Amino acid sequence: MTYIYDILLNWTDEKPYEFYEWQINDMLEQIKKIPVIKVEKDTFCHLKNSNIIIPYSILQKINKKTITESSRISTYLDYVSLFTDGLDVIAVEFNKKGKSLMKSSLLLDEMEEILEISKRLEIIPFDCKVVKTNNKDEFSTRLEKEYKRLVIKELNSINSNKNIDKLKYLYYEWFNEISNDFNHMYNKLKNIFNNEWTKKHIELYNLIKLSYIKK
Repeated sequence: MTYIYDILLNWTDEKPYEFYEWQINDMLEQIKKIPVIKVEKDTFCHLKNSNIIIPYSILQKINKKTITESSRISTYLDYVSLFTDGLDVIAVEFNKKGKSLMKSSLLLDEMEEILEISKRLEIIPFDCKVVKTNNKDEFSTRLEKEYKRLVIKELNSINSNKNIDKLKYLYYEWFNEISNDFNHMYNKLKNIFNNEWTKKHIELYNLIKLSYIKK
């Protein structure tokens, strides 16, 4: 078993945040030691982009092999490992049944170090069961998903309060149309995230944000 030492992980149960999306208030975990397994390209794709179940043999291979450190106290993690296909790296945490729970990308310099090491590793082939494949929204950036969450929250608030004036304003800004049909406007605005992401989504978010700034 090959191990990597002293890296940072940024766990999420969604699509792993790329290193440039990490934020200062993220709860980063300091890893002192963690195994790394080289896998085939298709297997790596499933590990990164789907919820999966790995075989018991792989689960046992990584059991309590990862050490994390907090306040100078070291703790063994049950089922955690790095996986690489030689081009990318992902950290995955599993439960005792082998189902993936949390994932993390790596900082660029640490990823490059692992990719260099992976050149000397042999591929360990194994089949994994795909439980759920991520939908297209899960391939949005972290910032895009946050914009969407806040806009949808605002639209739901408008709907609950039946604030037709604000709805008409947002509807006109997006569609350049005037309407008095509340449900029509609400449903059309809710569906804008089904389209390809553009700067108009950010502009709508900024309009909503500005509406709360007290003059």
